Amino acid sequence: MANWYGSARTNYVHITDLDALIKALEGFDVNVVEGCANEEGMYAFFAHTDSGGFAHERWLDDADEAEEFDFIEHVMPYVADGEVLIVMESGAEKLRYITGDAYAYIRRGSKIEHTSLHLHGIYRLAADAFGVPRKQINIAEY
Repeated sequence: MANWYGSARTNYVHITDLDALIKALEGFDVNVVEGCANEEGMYAFFAHTDSGGFAHERWLDDADEAEEFDFIEHVMPYVADGEVLIVMESGAEKLRYITGDAYAYIRRGSKIEHTSLHLHGIYRLAADAFGVPRKQINIAEY
């Protein structure tokens, strides 16, 4: 069995407190990268794990269990009010299967909203669009 390898990143957004954001992300293997040209003064996040995806957890020195990574908790409090953060991650386990996810977040004051889509949603979308049973569509994996 092969390992999953992928890539993950976000768009560039304005950050309200860069030092606090970097502290909040310690241990999660996320690179915070300042933009240039049209994105000057804005920051994006790039996954920096061995597999290429965003880290799912971190271990703190004094913790008994891992802390899960969550964009809502660890990133969105520092994104400028009203800006939309887009997160994209895709990868594959060789040709056994391909994954892809995209998430969108917005902070409006203290309220954070989010939505997402996943490549596997294409099966339901195709079934509905073409009027065929979902089970009639073979999954693109082995």
